[in-house]
Amino acid sequence: MRPSTASLAVATAGLILTTACASVQAQERASYTFYRNGAAVGRHVVQSSAPGPRHTVDVSTHVAVQIANRITLFRYSHQSHETWEGERLVALDSRTDDDGRQHRVLASSGAAGLVVRATIPEVENASTSDRMMSFSAMTTERLVEQVVPGNVLPSSWSHFKIVQQTRLLNSQTGNVMPISVQQLGTDVVQTGIGQIPATRYRLSGMVAPLDIWYDNRGRWLKSAFKGRDGSTIEMILDR
Repeated sequence: MRPSTASLAVATAGLILTTACASVQAQERASYTFYRNGAAVGRHVVQSSAPGPRHTVDVSTHVAVQIANRITLFRYSHQSHETWEGERLVALDSRTDDDGRQHRVLASSGAAGLVVRATIPEVENASTSDRMMSFSAMTTERLVEQVVPGNVLPSSWSHFKIVQQTRLLNSQTGNVMPISVQQLGTDVVQTGIGQIPATRYRLSGMVAPLDIWYDNRGRWLKSAFKGRDGSTIEMILDR
């Protein structure tokens, strides 16, 4: 049974989560475990370069849902390289394998804003006879180019300032997603480095509402959402 791929991409990629940039720089490297219904199914790593006016953030996600520890039901991987000037995204290069569907997003700063070029896979439904013969559906690609506001933040969820936004750039698809943010109060989050007080927010307007926790330094500790199959997907800080 396949979890919500679009939601997972958004939460990773994923869905699909880098702080206000200063916090990311201080973080340098952070790793998270993906959980599905309490079972570990993948890893998410954020690596930032040394602090400076121009710096980079690399995001890497790998998820595999298996049964009997040998049959893979779903596989997802995402790599993204972000270039920042201060708190402004000036370039992004991401590649995503969403269970066999290949996405590519290239973004660069231009005079009118951020120029985004995205390669979107389009799957044609296989006929009944083809499915009976185990033939896969045909996949084609479509190139989409658009100019988006230069101050938009990407959906690499560790940017704390996403909770102050009304739209985000989907790092997997290149689409701009309108969002709304609600503060839900304070919690204590159990992480790999201990229990940490945090503020909980809910982001709505995407495929599925996403809850996300940040500590008082703007550090991303945890996120959680429901997959389309009803499963609980969580990402929790290890170190």
